[in-house]
Amino acid sequence: MNYFRTIFTLLIAGSLIFASCESKITAPGSAEQLALIPADAFFVADIKVGEMLEKSGLNKPDDYKFMAFAKFAGGEAYAFIEHLLKGSDDAGASLEQIVIYTAQNKTFGLSAKMLDKTAFEKWIVKLSLFPTEIKNSGSISYSRLQEDLCIVWNDKYLVLTSNDSFFEENQLKNLLKPRTDGLLAANDDFKRFAERSGDIRVWAQYGESINFLNRLSEAEIKQPVFNMDDDFFQDFKNIHMHASLEFNDGRIDGSMEMSPASEMEKIKAKYPVLKDKINPAILKDVPEVEYLALCFAVNMQEYYKYIKKMMDGWMAKSDSYRINPLGRDEIKALCESPDVKDVIDALDGDVFMGIHGFNQGAIPYPLANIVFTVKSEDAFKTIMNKIPKEMINHKNPKYFSIINKIVPVYFAFKNNRVLVTNDEKSIEGFTGNNPPAKTFADNAVKTLFAKPAAFYLNLDFASYPQFIKTLLANVMGYRYSQFVSYIDLYESFQLSGNYFKTEGSLTLKNKNVNVLKQILKNIDNNLNSFGI
Repeated sequence: MNYFRTIFTLLIAGSLIFASCESKITAPGSAEQLALIPADAFFVADIKVGEMLEKSGLNKPDDYKFMAFAKFAGGEAYAFIEHLLKGSDDAGASLEQIVIYTAQNKTFGLSAKMLDKTAFEKWIVKLSLFPTEIKNSGSISYSRLQEDLCIVWNDKYLVLTSNDSFFEENQLKNLLKPRTDGLLAANDDFKRFAERSGDIRVWAQYGESINFLNRLSEAEIKQPVFNMDDDFFQDFKNIHMHASLEFNDGRIDGSMEMSPASEMEKIKAKYPVLKDKINPAILKDVPEVEYLALCFAVNMQEYYKYIKKMMDGWMAKSDSYRINPLGRDEIKALCESPDVKDVIDALDGDVFMGIHGFNQGAIPYPLANIVFTVKSEDAFKTIMNKIPKEMINHKNPKYFSIINKIVPVYFAFKNNRVLVTNDEKSIEGFTGNNPPAKTFADNAVKTLFAKPAAFYLNLDFASYPQFIKTLLANVMGYRYSQFVSYIDLYESFQLSGNYFKTEGSLTLKNKNVNVLKQILKNIDNNLNSFGI
């Protein structure tokens, strides 16, 4: 019965969303619901469900095949869902915009808009949606769903809330009581976040989030996960994260910013691990067609110092953590190895890794390039000297290869760049014998790599070689056609960032139709793959 109630409640939630989207009633503004959040909240998610479905153009339930499943609920249950879809006045509540938050003492909250308190109560009583009776206290009503989960509502709002130790009437009243003090809305950083655009917006306070995870860990396994006395956590304790997702025509755009910028400048100065941008020279001799690319620019010496300091802290404080890290002595020995230090000193920190093709021989494998910068030719020789001489083949005067019976490995030095590849054409091009006509530096996504960290993934499955498709078809069987029908929508995924901001996008092939409409319609058309 509990499983049925859970499933049915999810169906009701979905129906409420559709009903609210059909309604002509104006959606509640974010400011109204954000004003309910207590000041000790450290995580907030603002989800504009109504606007997202409006964007998709699929705001009518008849557009979905899966709504036929509601009929299986039968009788009054299905009648309720059917009635909800006629208009949100009859539904009583709207999930057109919901706000989720987490506060101290393990308090969780989800707020939505109440449209008609009487209509809402009528349906939940009739269908026994709540396992306990509805109680009233002045203008508010509430019902316990579980021992530590309660739903509270008045004539304006509905709040689903959880806390280990409350549910006294005066505490429940405070959840929906208009007030000007003790609210997160007074927080200056939260005010800046509230002005941010996005269909989904997320705000989090770093220090309190870590404290919360530690409290959960102490309750479950009797020890904290993180040591908040460490300098790193102390430096980040006052940092806030602002994130958002926007569903546009043909693409999903996302971004995450760290705030305040003044604090992040201090962290950047103290931990100068990332460079300001990637050296564009490492893209010059890389073939244009890439299926996957990863690029980053690191101050290697600073990174080494930070890792070594972190490892020293783990070793010194492992007893206080009551944790015995696996192989910690081996890791410590590796960090302190003179060979490792020599290699770190030789590297200049710019790295590109990419897959540009596939070998179709007896043993198929991706053709990959790794390009990294070194400080000088002597630095390159220092790295070479760490490789056992019996493994190196010197037959070609322009490049070396590692003796390997399965996958070839070639490497060469040019202009303080080192290429490591398993593709003979790439090594020939890099050394000047047969340079590529176009390089990845000419690619349309080259601007992505202006940041110190970037990632690109080609999702256009049609552009992949036929033997890959045949291989997947043989492995996946009848599921292959379903896989293709899903993946065929997409073109690429990309991500880039620095200390202050990370941006990403998921791009679809069709740029003229909203991404939500394309994705939802594609899922709905392929429900048969789930036996629906």
